[in-house]
Amino acid sequence: MVRDHAINAIINNNVSEYQNYLRMKSKKDEENLRVLDMEEDLTKLKSDIEELKQLLRSLVNDRSRQD
Repeated sequence: MVRDHAINAIINNNVSEYQNYLRMKSKKDEENLRVLDMEEDLTKLKSDIEELKQLLRSLVNDRSRQD
C-alpha cells in the first residue's frame, strides 16, 4: 500500500489481492442474482398456487350447486 499525497488516499498496489477481490465480488454478484431469480420464481409459484386454489373452489361450488 502506498499513500497518494496528491489526493491524500491510501492505494493498494497488490495486484493479486485486487484480482482476488474482483473474483469474490463477481461470485457475490452471481449469488445475489441467483437469490433474486429464486425470489421471482417463488412469487410466481405462489401466484400459480393461488390461481389453482381459486379454480378448485370454483369447481367445488359449481358441483355443489348442481347437486
